[in-house]
Amino acid sequence: GYGYVRRGALAGRAQGLGIYEVERSTEKPALPLARRYLASGRYLWNGGMFIWRVSTFLSNLEKYQPRMANGLEKIARAGGAGSPRALRRLYPRLENISVDYALMEKIAGVFVVPADIGWSDVGSWAVAYDLLPKDAQRNVRPPNSLVVGGVGNLIVSHRKFVAAVGVQDLVIIETDDTLLVGSRERSQDVGKAVQELKKRGWSKLL
Repeated sequence: GYGYVRRGALAGRAQGLGIYEVERSTEKPALPLARRYLASGRYLWNGGMFIWRVSTFLSNLEKYQPRMANGLEKIARAGGAGSPRALRRLYPRLENISVDYALMEKIAGVFVVPADIGWSDVGSWAVAYDLLPKDAQRNVRPPNSLVVGGVGNLIVSHRKFVAAVGVQDLVIIETDDTLLVGSRERSQDVGKAVQELKKRGWSKLL
């Protein structure tokens, strides 16, 4: 579920930290490829924290994402963040794409600073499970729930009593109008369900 950065040659040091050239960025590779990346020892996780000059960002946007650059220019001419009406009208027309796919996999002259900062973006229910306290059967669950013969499940329900029997490594998430049930291992794929809901015109559920 993370992006990966292939570390190249050491370019310098600052405050005791090594600064390395980036040879390649790959956003969310398939699991077999991610395993090879980790085994090689040459890759770092992309924490998604970028530092750049605005001019550098905009020039690369114009080069690699010209339609988005043009859309942002229209928003700026209409008043930018100071014009809510323009934002509501123009912003939804921009492509929904992360900066990783849009730019970081394409541009040159990028550097990375390795850091072990104990940080997670909690980007999936699997990560939430890792961070939350568990019972003796490694279930994360609210008091108004019952798990019989089940191990490693994540249950989130604020209103309904949930009983889970003989299930393992599931996420069971209840909201006001939706119930999500899925494999904890594949919880990153919730985004695929969201895209499918949009495709079918069921956006009111999102």
